[in-house]
Amino acid sequence: MEHLKDTIILKFNPTTIEEVRQELNLDKKSIEQMLDYFEEWIAKQNHFTMKNFSRPYLESSIINAKGSLERAKTALDKLCTWKTLLPKYFEKHNYKDDAMDTSSVIMHGTLPKLLKNNYRVYIVRIISSDLGAEMLLNYERAMILMSEYVKLHDYRLGYVIVIDCRNISIVQLVSNINILELRETLSILVDGYACRIRDVHVISESKTVEVLTSLLKQILSNKLAGRINVVKTVEELYKYVPKDMLPKDYGGTEVTMKEMHENWRSVLSTEENVDFFKMICNARTEEKHRLIDQYNDQILGIAGSFRTLSVD
Repeated sequence: MEHLKDTIILKFNPTTIEEVRQELNLDKKSIEQMLDYFEEWIAKQNHFTMKNFSRPYLESSIINAKGSLERAKTALDKLCTWKTLLPKYFEKHNYKDDAMDTSSVIMHGTLPKLLKNNYRVYIVRIISSDLGAEMLLNYERAMILMSEYVKLHDYRLGYVIVIDCRNISIVQLVSNINILELRETLSILVDGYACRIRDVHVISESKTVEVLTSLLKQILSNKLAGRINVVKTVEELYKYVPKDMLPKDYGGTEVTMKEMHENWRSVLSTEENVDFFKMICNARTEEKHRLIDQYNDQILGIAGSFRTLSVD
């Protein structure tokens, strides 16, 4: 992964690779050695149904794990296990499928440009409070596809999350959310894909915004819960995200939110990417071959606390 190519959905700073590696105290030689060890470890995992992960995919796993090979191993094992235990999140592979179109309720995607600190900004605009169970599930499936795509094509330290809740009923929104599914999805994203989240900004002038932030704090780690910030207007967001990086409908110079959403749908729905998603979403586990007993209970903990979600 020595060369990064700008695309319609992902662009890079000239020194992104060097800066990210330097931040994590890595260099080319150390990464190559870690990848060798990673591949050797995967070959010994009898319960993995797939063992030929590409080196860019594995390097991304190490970067996401803050440069720790042991964390990367743990995350990959968890991810393959969740694909086995929670298959509903991984059974859709074509983002252009009509069933996957959430744009009437939710538009989302990462901004093309990286922040100067090599974090990406992910924006989710909630258009309607009428968020049905199937719509929420398809949104969660879309995030899974995005997460798999960036494992191959992105190089960044993590994310700044923006949740746009203007012009919706937050109380109605929260009442329509399946908390168990949201917990499961966040656990997959944070622990399985090792998505590092620097900050969460919620845009809302509503006095009931605390209903949403309280919900989020219940299902996030204490560390990440402390990074939730409420801004009343888009203009306040400029303190945290440079104005020119934002979509035109947020006062910036990038494509509109709708165009960004559609760009992601188009790229993720190419034949090449759909084939990749079908393959990688079947990188699962056969628990009868696992050497450690009761591993599923240890990593899921769905019936218990989700305070174990790790956030750097």
